[in-house]
Amino acid sequence: MREGDATIAEGRRLLVEHREVVRRRLEEVTLSLAAIDHKIDIYDKEITAS
Repeated sequence: MREGDATIAEGRRLLVEHREVVRRRLEEVTLSLAAIDHKIDIYDKEITAS
């Protein structure tokens, strides 16, 4: 294997690892957004009921 090939393989490995980190963060943010939307819906129902 040439030195450049090892660098490419390492670069790919780092990107795959980073992609997983970003996916986990995206999942957390998506769950937070759903919770916020739910709370806004509760406020909207209270406003409508008054």
